[in-house]
Amino acid sequence: MFRNGQTPRSRHIVFSVTKSFTGLLAEMLIDDGLLDDRRLVSDYVAELGVDGGAYADATVRQVLDMEIGIDFTEVYADPQSDIQQFGFAAGFQKPRPGVPHSECLYDYLPTLRKKGEHGVDFHYVTANSEVLGWIIERVANARIDDLLGERVYQHLGADRRGDVCPGRGRLCPACRRCRTIQPPQGTRLGAL
Repeated sequence: MFRNGQTPRSRHIVFSVTKSFTGLLAEMLIDDGLLDDRRLVSDYVAELGVDGGAYADATVRQVLDMEIGIDFTEVYADPQSDIQQFGFAAGFQKPRPGVPHSECLYDYLPTLRKKGEHGVDFHYVTANSEVLGWIIERVANARIDDLLGERVYQHLGADRRGDVCPGRGRLCPACRRCRTIQPPQGTRLGAL
């Protein structure tokens, strides 16, 4: 049953469920031998090899498992917090006047700093999924939406693929934080 004018063909925002799609693609590439989860993130995305950066000495597996020692704050009321800066860079919200920000996630992600050790604690951070998506696109030399269409949606019997949620202003090409899908697609994927 659908409410508010929604139908089985309506697209629904799945926000953090998107991480499952990204992780699934990464595991497929690992299984294909195209991605090695023991290698460093910076082996695939040199831009993230910044000295002292959160991902410079992290492995792909640590990103997949959300075991990155990262200095990342999720204080939604603070425009200077990392989650707000992330949102500005992704185009999900307009920055307040006078608040410095990155124009795109490709610019923002390399600025994140390491805090603690990788592989020790689970730390759920949205930026990790963006990094994983960046790695996937580099390895496959294809957009993540196209990969999902070829590797996942067509096998689910989907009559259309999911899409990246557009943010305000321009859509950052790295943005993999949010997807829209039709309910039958999500149900079929969950049944796999």
